[in-house]
Amino acid sequence: MPSITDMLNTLSAGPTSNADSLHTHATLSKKLFTITSVGNAIAGTTTETSMLTGATVVGTRTIPANSLVAGNLIRISAYFSAINTGGPAGGVVRLKSGSTIISDTGTIPSNPVLQWEIFCRSIGASGSFYNPTGATGPSTFTVDTTVDLTLDLTFQWNLLPGTQSVTLQAVIVEML
Repeated sequence: MPSITDMLNTLSAGPTSNADSLHTHATLSKKLFTITSVGNAIAGTTTETSMLTGATVVGTRTIPANSLVAGNLIRISAYFSAINTGGPAGGVVRLKSGSTIISDTGTIPSNPVLQWEIFCRSIGASGSFYNPTGATGPSTFTVDTTVDLTLDLTFQWNLLPGTQSVTLQAVIVEML
C-alpha cells in the first residue's frame, strides 16, 4: 500500500494514465477552500453580489489549469442564513466560474443548505460537465479546463428588499 506522502506526490504530479487517475481520485479528496468567517450580509440591492465578500477564505477558489480529469467530482456545500421580515423579495443563489453560471437555485431556497455535485465528463478547451442539481433540472455545460477556473457563490435579490438579507455562514468546496 502506498504511503500518504506517495499518494500526495502522485496527486500533485497528476495522473500518468486513466488507471492512475481513477486510483488517485477514488482514494483522495482535495479540499479547495472553506471560509472561517461569515460573508457580508447582502441587502438593499438587486445587483448580483459575491457571497464570499467579507469572508475569510482558507485555501484557493481557483481550480488550476489542466488539473481536472474526466471522472472528477466537484462538491460544493454552502450554508447561509436568510432573514425575510419585510415581505417576499425572493432571490437566487448562483455557483459560477468567472461569468459562467454552473448552477443556480432558481429562487432563494427555504432550506439554508445548498449542495452541488458537478461531474467532469471530459477535459480540454470544451470540457464537458454534468450538473444534476440545477434549478430547472439536470444540465450539461462546457468550460475550458486548460485555464484556471475561479469559483464564486453569488446572490441576487429579484426585487429591492425591505429588511431582507442573506449571509453566507459556511462553505466547503472539494474535488474528488
